[in-house]
Amino acid sequence: MTIVKVVAKALIVRGDEVLLLRRSGSDYWRPGKLDLAGGTIEPNEDILDGLTREILEETGLEIHKNHAHLAYTN
Repeated sequence: MTIVKVVAKALIVRGDEVLLLRRSGSDYWRPGKLDLAGGTIEPNEDILDGLTREILEETGLEIHKNHAHLAYTN
């Protein structure tokens, strides 16, 4: 059985500004590095619902999923 982890990240742009977050210095994955808002999508969670949840959790920003444009890779 293969376990698949789905991660969604958001490029949040306002005018000519882009939101970047700094990962915690104690984070196990790329500590202290810049990153985009987002994270792991829960099993059976809609990807855009999960993305907006992660953005809210990490930044306090409420993003409506209708404003998101989906791109993906595998």
